[in-house]
Amino acid sequence: MNLNSGIDLKILQVSHQTTSVFIPEKKFSGSAERTKLIMDKTHNSSVKSSCGSAVIASQLVLSTQTAEFDQLRSWFQEFARQLELPEEITSRMLIAADEVFTNIAAYAYPGAAGQVEVSAEQKDAMLRLTFKDSGKPFDPTKTADPDIRAPAAERPIGGLGIFVMKKLMDQVEYRRENGCNILTLSKRIFPEVPQ
Repeated sequence: MNLNSGIDLKILQVSHQTTSVFIPEKKFSGSAERTKLIMDKTHNSSVKSSCGSAVIASQLVLSTQTAEFDQLRSWFQEFARQLELPEEITSRMLIAADEVFTNIAAYAYPGAAGQVEVSAEQKDAMLRLTFKDSGKPFDPTKTADPDIRAPAAERPIGGLGIFVMKKLMDQVEYRRENGCNILTLSKRIFPEVPQ
């Protein structure tokens, strides 16, 4: 496949629900920046570009059964492999993703099954993992951090996973839009390049 840009595209199978397109690596002189474009064809995502910066994206839709996290893990590991992410970044993202997915599965749809859309995106030096569900409104960015200096027996139950998630990420953003919770985890994956 060719997008009239002189770049040949290879079709890759990322998971049984996601087909992606991969544009070979392009290196830019004077920086550590690499660009690889992965485009989710199943959900009609597109590669966006502004001023030469590329967006790499993939999406997955899961039921809110906790066993589905294995599929999310495999999908994200393949996405990370295609980007050649360091293991430390991949592990941090997966720990945070586990916390978010587990909370959605346990609390977003009380007494009912639901769905969660998960998308991964890399733009420039930032990696973003976004979770979208139509369950009960919940903003984890508003939860108070637990007092980790207090003895464990004196701490209230809960909240530690959200605390760890926030500490592992460079940014955690929440918004409620059109009846959906949208939580985005962001992690810098390349050092900042002086302008």
